[in-house]
Amino acid sequence: MTEGTRWDAPQTRHFDVPDPESPLTHFGSRLKDGTWKFIDMPKWRSASNDPYVEVDVSMLLGKLTIDEASMRIRRMSVPDREKRKQAVRYFITGKLLENGYYVLQTPSPHNPDHVSVYGNMEEIDAAIPAGQPVLISEDAHRAWWTHPERVKLSTLEIERRCRDDE
Repeated sequence: MTEGTRWDAPQTRHFDVPDPESPLTHFGSRLKDGTWKFIDMPKWRSASNDPYVEVDVSMLLGKLTIDEASMRIRRMSVPDREKRKQAVRYFITGKLLENGYYVLQTPSPHNPDHVSVYGNMEEIDAAIPAGQPVLISEDAHRAWWTHPERVKLSTLEIERRCRDDE
């Protein structure tokens, strides 16, 4: 993917499934009340002028420290007051795969360790109306992610860390 092209443009990069033993890092934050804030499902952002929506949760390949994850995501340092709020949690790729998630390395020039965690694409694809591209059907993705029997990401994490833990 070249600089300035859209994420949904034809791709020239390789997408691979990480090794099932690979750890993944998910960046989040700790709120003032001590609770954790991690994205547990796609943000469902869709703009009226763009038919594409976010249908995955972003993570990073490897077990990264809070500082490593922050730098890979933001590509700049943050003020100390913001650093105190940062947190990470870890997953094992194989556990996500076993529970219906589809894990795909989706590197970019700015973030070579980016990983996209999708819902069960076979189930999502089966729910999409004929002729509609899979990345446009927000309803099909949302139905999978909000299904009450879905194993939530929060139950699959193997560890959480905040600044107090380091």
